[in-house]
Amino acid sequence: MRTWLARMATLSFGALLAGCGSEDLPIADCNDDKVVCPTSSKTATKVGCACTCDTGPFSNEYSSTIPVCITPDLNPKTGSPQQQVDLRELEQKTYDQRIFQQCSVRTADFLTRILKDQLDRNTNTCLAPVFCECTTKGSDRRIDPMQLAV
Repeated sequence: MRTWLARMATLSFGALLAGCGSEDLPIADCNDDKVVCPTSSKTATKVGCACTCDTGPFSNEYSSTIPVCITPDLNPKTGSPQQQVDLRELEQKTYDQRIFQQCSVRTADFLTRILKDQLDRNTNTCLAPVFCECTTKGSDRRIDPMQLAV
């Protein structure tokens, strides 16, 4: 009985110590915290979105960097006069976050829908799970967007 209690006490103490370890905290992401976003140039008109798409049971993964035109509200060349004024007044870190989100949200959603539609048509199934994730190192006027890989 005594050895059983000693073993239980040792196991309980070990479990307690294991529970005291530091908890894995989520790493801040640019979508959540604009301070960690890659810097983008406000003079850029394109951004390189590095995307990876997984097509589930078909075991295919596609990766590529896609040059994407920056939307008019963030684009110094295609924005309206008011959008250009707003762009100049936009805080740099907010701009960086919105450029990142153009890849991580808009482009990723667009690619997911395109691939899902094509798989559904070509495989005659609506069950094909497709997931695309895109990121960027930021827009830079001096670099060809095709070279902006993650």
